Amino acid sequence: MQAPGDAVTPPLECRFDFDRVRSRDLLPTTRTGIIHVGGVVSPLRSPDDGDPDGCLIQVHDVTGRVLAEGALRESHDRLAGIVRHLPDAMFAIDRGGGVVTAWNLAMEELTGITAEEILGKGDHEYTLPFYGKRTAMLVDKVLNPDVALRNRYRFITYAEGG
Repeated sequence: MQAPGDAVTPPLECRFDFDRVRSRDLLPTTRTGIIHVGGVVSPLRSPDDGDPDGCLIQVHDVTGRVLAEGALRESHDRLAGIVRHLPDAMFAIDRGGGVVTAWNLAMEELTGITAEEILGKGDHEYTLPFYGKRTAMLVDKVLNPDVALRNRYRFITYAEGG
């Protein structure tokens, strides 16, 4: 348990290259390749005077997580590149807060607003180029059928079950 006033040691991560270790004769190892290790260093305190008696070092292999994060980042970047260059103007908002998460080049050309200016903005910011004010539009009706659109879209039909 941590004593009041103790500094919290943040988790650490590093890359461990077995081939490099072997080539420099730093440690005897039969492993090859690279792993990523994560760890936490926690001070051990004496119950008597509270001075540190040592440290508890917890180390674990996080290679799988690091590789998965890299693959996810690469996949995200590839998809973002595809969306960015679609010939049709399009944007995307997240379901939770209506924050703009995608705004492609065709949308920039249509509205005159760059992705850099609008990405990450919520509060119906995406409606300003079309209506000049913050208001609900068709995407809001899709995400929340209870939204009133004041007869703006008169030809909406609903499939059975909503």
